[in-house]
Amino acid sequence: LSGAVSDEVLDTFCMAGRYEVIADAVGRRLGGLVDRVAVPFPESAERGRDRLTEALAAMKQIPTARQHARPTG
Repeated sequence: LSGAVSDEVLDTFCMAGRYEVIADAVGRRLGGLVDRVAVPFPESAERGRDRLTEALAAMKQIPTARQHARPTG
């Protein structure tokens, strides 16, 4: 895919990043807009288990759309 799709186009449709930065990136782009984010686990997840655990904990702190919903009426 690297030759067929530029990084800019790819970044429009998906997010990727190292464990240390992915939660901030997801929060900036999707915070308050969505209720769920799919996080596929890499095959090497066991090697970076502590960093993955920290990243998932940080993602749980991202505000959801439901939390930002305002009552109508």
